[in-house]
Order: sequence, then structure tokens, then C-alpha cells
Amino acid sequence: MGSLLGQGSSPSRQDLTLAGRETNPLDELKSLLLETERRELHELRSRLESPPGPRAEQVAEVLSESLRLGMDRDETLPGAIEGPLIAGLRHSIRHDPSTIAGILFPVMGPAIRNAISDSLRKMVESINRTLEHSLSYQGFKWRLESLRTGIPFAEVVLRHTIDYRVEEALLVRPDNGLLIQHVADPGVETHDPDAVSAMLTAICSFVRDAFLAGSTEQGLEEVEMEEHTVLLVNGPHAFLACAVRGIPPRDLRERCKRVLEQIHSRYGEELARFDGDQESMRFLQEPLAACLVSQERPAPARRGPSPFLLLVLGLALLTGGLGYQDWERRRAGAELDRERRQAEAELNSRQERLLQRLHQTPGIVVAKVERREGRLLISGLRDPLAQDPAQLIPDSGLAIGQVEIRWTPYQDMGPDFALERAKSRLQPPQGVELALDKDSVLRAKGAAPRDWRSRAELLALTVPGIAAFDGSGLADRERLELEELKTQLEVLHILFAKGDRLTPEQTRPLDEAAAGILRILDLSNKLSLSLTLNLIGRTDIIGSDSRNQALGNARAVAVQNYLAGRGIPLERMRVKAQAPPEGTPGEDSSLRRVEFELVLQR
Repeated sequence: MGSLLGQGSSPSRQDLTLAGRETNPLDELKSLLLETERRELHELRSRLESPPGPRAEQVAEVLSESLRLGMDRDETLPGAIEGPLIAGLRHSIRHDPSTIAGILFPVMGPAIRNAISDSLRKMVESINRTLEHSLSYQGFKWRLESLRTGIPFAEVVLRHTIDYRVEEALLVRPDNGLLIQHVADPGVETHDPDAVSAMLTAICSFVRDAFLAGSTEQGLEEVEMEEHTVLLVNGPHAFLACAVRGIPPRDLRERCKRVLEQIHSRYGEELARFDGDQESMRFLQEPLAACLVSQERPAPARRGPSPFLLLVLGLALLTGGLGYQDWERRRAGAELDRERRQAEAELNSRQERLLQRLHQTPGIVVAKVERREGRLLISGLRDPLAQDPAQLIPDSGLAIGQVEIRWTPYQDMGPDFALERAKSRLQPPQGVELALDKDSVLRAKGAAPRDWRSRAELLALTVPGIAAFDGSGLADRERLELEELKTQLEVLHILFAKGDRLTPEQTRPLDEAAAGILRILDLSNKLSLSLTLNLIGRTDIIGSDSRNQALGNARAVAVQNYLAGRGIPLERMRVKAQAPPEGTPGEDSSLRRVEFELVLQR
């Protein structure tokens, strides 16, 4: 069998037949009889030696059923898988919190609503108990007891309304008295839990050494101190001490035992290794909180009210009802008066606001104000250029129907209105600014045509509020335009080739020059100036002086003839040739040109 397991693969029937020819009949018989078992052993060995992937798939097929059977048969299985589940959940929260948030979203809403509902219910119950204890005869007795004994009223109520309440629970190491963990009721003022645990350990040690030496009993189980009882439950690695106000029932000790047994069962190793670090044992607060229970004393059965009390209450209700009706009638009348006075005050405030704005508006003079049945009647004077008073009514919080206005036109002599009237009458062209100084002198500055300036000097004095007109800040627009066109023309050069013939490239700037020259002629006529246009022909230094002189003159004549064809009078143009300056290089194409020179004279 060992040799069969060591082979790499199961032989086929053909291999066995061939092998039988070389082996004896007994080996052939073994091969035929053990072929199936050998194949199964080979499959088992291949499955065991295969990579983890196939084995993981086989385990996944039975994992859920195995966990279900384990939960039914083994009670320790939940505790065994708790650690990996908590570690996996902590890892998921740390690295992918959005997934956990999405999973908990359907649960958190109802849980929060239930928690809020429970808190509101407890708050309402607490308020009801407080009102009942404060306003009842029993509550009055308890307040007297609190004043007489000096005990706070809350403690007196607690003493009479609860049977018992576990106020604190401490988990302590029995060998050294170190406090492992401590929980307390939120409404209880606690003392130093470390000192309490140390004193409890000392008391237990004293009782065990003094009275239970050599005994197998566990030791002290209960300590009574005035209104408190301390229940002590011992364990292998820790003992549990619960401070109880009132008389604890028998089942409370059993409850504490179950809590301590559960803590030892789940966290026995942690308790045995405890070295005084309470922060590392904070997870024990949740199981310890199960010990903080209480039980209220059932309220005594209430007796029905006496007939005398009912009669007194009836008379009190009747008197209160009549008094309330009279008070309500007086209150309603006072409320109506207050609302009426408030409405009148608000209307007066809005009217005063409108009048104040009218007084502050230039060009408006309020002469008379009347108030009739909630309406405001205003009469006065208004400049046509002043703001429309109807626009001020809505801004003051009044309706149009609440105001009646009657205006008489007049002209305000103020500088703002005088300047507006001057602008309206003079119609200054673009680029001209008008300003009125303190002496009522209208000053103009900018560039303006001559005819507008002459007209403005006459019309300005006809405007009310204008004493004089100053046009010294005005520039002659035609003169400025003429100077600008002259400058543009004189920097224009008409370049030629080596001859005197004009090409299409030269005619384009000549057309622009002709348009400018025509505008210059028009402006010079308006300004009464005599205009002469000199056309200066230039050449380079190549060739003789006489030839260059004739060529320059021919170029100027060609430009003159072209401009004459564009409407420039010949008598206004002069042609001449000018030799190149000394030191000019021989081949300079920029010198082969015609220049313009404009001469203006009175």
C-alpha cells in the first residue's frame, strides 16, 4: 500500500495490461483489484496538498451549517467569536466609517426616537411627581420635615417614596484593595471611590482575620450604615460592593452575584492581570451598570374629596369665573384703546416722516398742512425740476389715497436748479462741462464749436440764477481738429520705386490724405485762414544732382495731379524737389518719397 500511495498518478487499464506483460500475475491481480482504492487515495492526497484556495471553498460550503450546530451545542462559541467580531468591526469603523454608517442608518433613527420618547416620558413623570409632592398635603408635611431636620427636601421625598436604590457599585481587588472600576447613579453625589474601596478592603480583612480565622466562609457579606447598606459579593479575582439606600430585597444579592460571575467568566484573565490602570478596564462599566437598580414605593390609595371641599371648590370656581369675565371685558376694552392709540401714533409718525422728507427735498416748499379724518392735506410750491413728491409717499409707509397734495409751480433760485436749467437750455456738446460757482457765474470748459460758444454767451444770461458766463476754459474745437489733421498729414510719406509712377499701393494712402486735406480746407475757411500745401519730392543720392532734381520734381507733380483729381484745388498746392542730406548712404529706398508741408496764414 505504501508504494501505491507514493505514485504520482493512477495508471489506466492499458498501462496495467502492458505492465502485466513484464510483471507476474499476482501484481497484475493487485492492480485490477485495488485500482479504485488507489485512485481515491490519490484524490485525497491531492486535496490535502492543493493550494489554500480550493480548501477555502470547501470550508465555505459547510461554514454556516457548522456555526449553527456550534451555537446549538456549545455555549462558549459566542464568547469565542466575540473577540474577532469586535476587532473586525473596530477595523471597519476606523478604515471605512461610511459603510458602518449606512448599515446603522435604518436602526439609529428608531433608536434615537425611542430614547427621546423615553426621556420625555421620564421627565413628564418627574414633573408630575414634583408637582404632586409640592402641592399636596403630604408634600407640605415633607417640607416641614425638611425644615425641622435640616435634610434637603429631595432626600426627604426619596426616603418616603422609594423602597431601595443602588446608588454605587464598586469592583475591588480583594488582595490589595485596588479599585478596578466604579459606577454611580447620575443623581448621587459620590465620594472618592479609591478611598472607599481601600476602607472596604480593610474592613473585610479585619473581619476575616478577627472572626473567621481558619474558617472556610467567604467573609463579610453586608455592612449597614444609617440609611445605607453595603452588599458585598466575593469572587476569585475581585469582590463587588453595592451601596444601597433603603432596605435591599433578597433578589438584589442574587442579581449582584450574577453580575460578578458574568464579569469573571468573560474577563477573568484581565482581572487577574490588573495592575491599577482603571482606564484599561473601562469596558467593565457596562456590566456594572446592571447593578444600579431601584424600586419605588407604591403610592397609597387616594380617598375621594369631602362634600365641604367640593362646596368650597365650587364657590371658588364661580367667584373666579365671574371675576375672570369682568377682567376679560376690561382687558378687551383696554386692548382696543391701546390698539387705536397705537394706530393713530403710527399714522402720525408716518405723516411726520413724509413732511420731514418734503422739507428736505430741494425745490419743494410746504406752505400748509391739514389733517382730516386720517388724510393728510398738503399745499405749497414746487420747482418743475424737483423730485416728484408722489414718489416719497410709499417710502414713508402711506398709501396714495391717504395724502392729497396741491402744488403751485415756481422756479427755485438755488445753484443746483440753476445749473440744471442752464444745461437744459444751452445743450452743451459732448466734451463740454458746465459748472456754477458761488458767485452764480456759469463756467464752461472743454472743446466746443465756435457757433455754440457764441450762442452760449447769449443764452446763459437768460437763465434764472445765472449772473454771468465764462468761456475762458473752452478750446476752439475746429482749431484743435485742424492742428491734429496737420500733424497727421505732415508725418505721411508717399514712397516711390525708382521711377515717378504711382502704384496701387501708393494710391491708398493718397486717398486718405485727400480726405484729410479737404477737411483741412473746410476748417481753414471757417477759421479764416489761408492754406498752402507744399509737396516736396525727394530722391536718394544715386545719379547726378540735375537728374535727381528732375526726378524729385516729377514725383511731386505726380502726387499733385492725383490729389487734384480727388478735388484738391491746384492753386493751393506747390511742388518742389529737395536734395538728400549729406552723408546719406547710396542705396536708401526710404528717401524715394514725397512729403507734405502745410502752411496756414491769417
